[in-house]
Amino acid sequence: MEAQAKLPELAKESGLKPVFTMDDVKGWFSSAANKVANLQEPMNNFVNNTQTTPPAITGDMVNSNAQLAMAVSELGRKVDALTVETKKPIPVNITGEATIKPDEPAFFRFTQSANDQFTADMLMSSSYPLDD
Repeated sequence: MEAQAKLPELAKESGLKPVFTMDDVKGWFSSAANKVANLQEPMNNFVNNTQTTPPAITGDMVNSNAQLAMAVSELGRKVDALTVETKKPIPVNITGEATIKPDEPAFFRFTQSANDQFTADMLMSSSYPLDD
C-alpha cells in the first residue's frame, strides 16, 4: 500500500521527491533508528564496563584485613581496660604538703599542720580510704 503526498511547489523549490511511498517512510525511520542505536551503544558499553565483576580477593588482602581486625580488637580491649581503671578510686596518703588539682580552674593546697581535719573530711567525702 502506498501513501502518497504530492507537494509540487515544495518539489520545485527544494528538489525533494513530490511523491513518497511507504518504503521511503520505512527507510527514513529505519535510518533514524540505526542512528539512535549507534548513539546509545557507546553509553551501554560505558554502563556495562562499570558493572564488571569485582577484582578477585587475593591472599594478601585477606591477611591484611585479618591483621587489621585483630589490631582493632586489641585496641578495643585496651580501651575497655583503661576505662575500668579510670573508674577505680585512687588511694591517697598525704604527708607534708601536697597540691590536688581535681580540675583545671580549682585547686587546694594542704599543709599537714593547719588542715588535717579538712583533708580527712574531703578524703572521706571523695571515697578515698584513709591510711592510719
